[in-house]
Amino acid sequence: MPEPRPDFVEVGQLLRSRRRKAGWSQQELCRGICTPSYLSKIETGRCQPAPELMQALFSRLHLRLESGPVFLEHARELMTAYEEARLYGRPTGQSYELLNSQADSLMYSRLNIDWRLIRLDYQLDLLRQQGEHLRLAYVRPRSPAPAEPAGRDWSAGPLAAAIAQEILDLLRSSSGFSSQQQIKLSLALRHVLPEPVKAILNQDYCYTHWLQNQESRLLLVAQTQGCSLSLLTYMRYLFDNGRYAMLQPWIQRAVNQALEEGNICRLTQVYILQGSAYACLNNKEMMLPCYTRALNLLRDSCFAEQSFILYYNIGATYLILEDWKLAECYLNKAADRLAALNSGQIHVQDQFLLYHKQALCYLRSGRPELARPCIRQMQQQFEPMENQSATGRLLTAADLQPASAPPGWLTDSKRLAALSVEALMYEACLWESLADGLKLPAFLDLMTVLLQRLQSDKHPGFVLFYQSLMLQALRRQRKYKEALELLSSANRYQ
Repeated sequence: MPEPRPDFVEVGQLLRSRRRKAGWSQQELCRGICTPSYLSKIETGRCQPAPELMQALFSRLHLRLESGPVFLEHARELMTAYEEARLYGRPTGQSYELLNSQADSLMYSRLNIDWRLIRLDYQLDLLRQQGEHLRLAYVRPRSPAPAEPAGRDWSAGPLAAAIAQEILDLLRSSSGFSSQQQIKLSLALRHVLPEPVKAILNQDYCYTHWLQNQESRLLLVAQTQGCSLSLLTYMRYLFDNGRYAMLQPWIQRAVNQALEEGNICRLTQVYILQGSAYACLNNKEMMLPCYTRALNLLRDSCFAEQSFILYYNIGATYLILEDWKLAECYLNKAADRLAALNSGQIHVQDQFLLYHKQALCYLRSGRPELARPCIRQMQQQFEPMENQSATGRLLTAADLQPASAPPGWLTDSKRLAALSVEALMYEACLWESLADGLKLPAFLDLMTVLLQRLQSDKHPGFVLFYQSLMLQALRRQRKYKEALELLSSANRYQ
């Protein structure tokens, strides 16, 4: 049996999906044009039909198939421009808008799948940017109930629901993709998906099965394509899963590839990723040279806003090492960098994390009066609380007075389970602001939930940061056995 031709799989799949959507059988569609068996070959990409025959089949569905060589060549040039802009970290909006102006024609052409992959990549970036400038959620996004239809606009919003459905459609038909299209799909899904999208996708077996093979797929993409973006995508996967030792063999390869491309953006990101891995392990001697290289590259480039994360990570590392002076110095530099950005470039997540580290720096260095404004700023990053009942709202400083007898609802298991990771981090900071907060059993209850959530929702750097605080609390409460168990679990990242 002949193998499917990638050039014709897209058109065949498009024809089949539109036929099914119209409720036509193969016999009804092909009557007077071709045989049902030949139509089946067309739909599976196992033959090269004449353009006139394809036009006739699409016309019967009241659709016009774009197959002109001039149109296809121009569209491919625009797609190449989009992918080049993405590779070099440049804005992709202009290339995307030029393609989007021909969306109807692209949807009914041989480039249907390629266009849908580019549209998915762009819309995911757009959704992330929109989410980054919104207030933080103080409760976790809920997943659709079993009785709710997949893709329903529940709490995710129409764009998130549409993107989730498009991801599922592409994953279900990806077995017929060419190798390059498989690579494009993996790169489009290269980042952590926005929570509303992920909550929908997690209900579908197709997506969970795809996740199970994600590492081998990204490794194959890195080995076969070899561009700096594909290498960074695989390295980011290793970083997000705490596999810091496995990063090292890929660092020099990614550096060499970025230099060969003349790609300042990706070269900087390699050094940032390398430095961040050392920062997660509190290794300032190895972290600082990596971040220094990145800062030198950023100094005169158009990516200067990325210097915020460098100063922030250095400050957070010194915070764990209990060097309060240097921690404050670098966190202040991060604040200056953030203040210099345009409002559209400031992400609420970055602001929250900066206020969080500044508050901890002041608290741990014995200056609680300076920490209080930072804690108030952290609270202001959250969306307004709709539920004002005790078990449905965020903790406030007033709730912890008197600290010796906090009300039981503060550590109610249902309330803690419903809170977002950021809300748990904020509440942990409030507990730490108490004189003997780490000695209270209620603080350990909160920290247990927080560590569990960080392990599932964040990269291991967050876990390592909070494990040191958990160890302090366990020691103060004389729970040495639990402290030893926690210490041994932390060593697996070393």
